[in-house]
Amino acid sequence: MRDPSRINRVLDAIRRIWTKNPDLRLTQMILNVGGDNEDIFYLEDDELAERLVALYSDQPPRNQPFQDYGED
Repeated sequence: MRDPSRINRVLDAIRRIWTKNPDLRLTQMILNVGGDNEDIFYLEDDELAERLVALYSDQPPRNQPFQDYGED
């Protein structure tokens, strides 16, 4: 069985990133992780969260100074 605590870790990463980038739609944010050619259907949840953080920590949020997306 997968670790149930992963759910909060993934949702926390999504919440932090989405709050700082409110113009993104959820589907856009998640599909951007895979780029144009990668099938992310089988991507593990923790890997999704890690990729989201890596992808969106490289760019500052719109109309805001750069902030780290690490732990709040």
